[in-house]
Amino acid sequence: MLNLLKVSPQLFFLYIIAILIALSVHEFAHALAAAWRGDDTARLMGRLTLNPVAHVDGLGALSFLLLGFGWGKPVPVNGAVLKNQRKDFLLIALAGPFSNLILAIISALLLKGLLLFLPFENLLIIFLTILATLNLLLMMFNLLPLPPLDGFNLLAYFLPNKYRFLVARYGYWLFVVLLVLSIAGDFSVFSWMYTIVEWFFRLFNLPLI
Repeated sequence: MLNLLKVSPQLFFLYIIAILIALSVHEFAHALAAAWRGDDTARLMGRLTLNPVAHVDGLGALSFLLLGFGWGKPVPVNGAVLKNQRKDFLLIALAGPFSNLILAIISALLLKGLLLFLPFENLLIIFLTILATLNLLLMMFNLLPLPPLDGFNLLAYFLPNKYRFLVARYGYWLFVVLLVLSIAGDFSVFSWMYTIVEWFFRLFNLPLI
């Protein structure tokens, strides 16, 4: 995505704005779910906000620039104060990806309506297309069953403790290897995500950038 800065600075900054919105909504949803389940840790640390400054993670932002998808700063959760630790960790983890899916659907519905009046070249149309795309990518990326992503908590909910610890121990390094291969290699091991994005836009009968 960095090459886009040279080709079209305007389009590059639309991507940056969309990334900040997607990340902020994602992490805010985690913090909101944690507060709902009885943990005020994120709120007390200033994470119960849509301000992107509170949620941007350096490595996650770099991944967005290099790969087109990434993650925000993890929301802290104190399991000791949760009402039902195992179930609540799952709900808190799913809140982030679910919020991105909702934002992608809202963006798609707005696109459907606005395309009746505005040309596809309109900046608002382009921005909403980018916003829907990035939210879908962020959702799918975070649902990968590897630590530190949200999908690990989904997997952990169904795994016995001994296997959960094994995945937690070795899954992180697998995650790092996948990132390195995608950044340094000539192909992305996450390219299947773009197939899902194309399917989503076809579902809403929308053009894709």
